Amino acid sequence: KHELFTEELAQKIAECSAVVCYNDEIAFSLIPLLQAHGIRVPQDVSVVSFDNSSLSDVSPVKITSLSYGNQNIGRTSAELLIRRIAGETVESQTLRWTLMEKESSRPIEI
Repeated sequence: KHELFTEELAQKIAECSAVVCYNDEIAFSLIPLLQAHGIRVPQDVSVVSFDNSSLSDVSPVKITSLSYGNQNIGRTSAELLIRRIAGETVESQTLRWTLMEKESSRPIEI
């Protein structure tokens, strides 16, 4: 039993329509814990995360994940930081996410 995942937390999540995880690694760990508590993904709760890493495809329920695609956020951040350290003025950049819809989510009725 995972120490941080309690029955109380499972009940609170079961009352939600979706959970958004920080990254695919967390979603990959969360899905089996939800299932162990009788919470079906995505029928009961959708699970969505960020990264679209290989974990999103090897999960028992393939994880819907937001991806930067071929944009390299690490490289972009490092380049801006180096320019800033060199005394240049830099502006924030916006990188677009792409939703990679897989098995762990379902449309939400509004």
